[in-house]
Amino acid sequence: MLLQFIAGLFATVGYALIFNQPRRHLLATGLAGAAGWLLYLFAVSLGNGPGFSCFLSAFLVTILSQIFARVLKDPVMVFCIPGIMPIVPGAGMYNTMRAFIANDMPRALTVGYTTISMAAAIALGLLAASSLVHILTAVHRTFFSGATSKNR
Repeated sequence: MLLQFIAGLFATVGYALIFNQPRRHLLATGLAGAAGWLLYLFAVSLGNGPGFSCFLSAFLVTILSQIFARVLKDPVMVFCIPGIMPIVPGAGMYNTMRAFIANDMPRALTVGYTTISMAAAIALGLLAASSLVHILTAVHRTFFSGATSKNR
């Protein structure tokens, strides 16, 4: 597992470096990506499908990105986009197109379905975590801000 954590960390940091992320955020971004990758592997090892595992992983990466963004005072996407890179199904996209070109339609449809479900699960994980954070922030502001009803 330690080797997988390090691989996820380096993959995320490498992607962040390619896209000129601020150097001061590389560790936080790498930790978010590595944690997401480990959760993905753990969920798959428990027998979950790749789609649900991607959802859980993207959810975790987004929550960690929201935390890092608030602590380090930068946009969430600085941490989130590189953080999801280890779980993006790039090999599935490649294999789907390769099967289509080779006219192997059963394989293309099978791999393509898995790839699309993983990509959709990543999008839903990002959406669910972001929505949860926004709802919790609104509830916190409404009930715990200390403002009187006259000031709202």
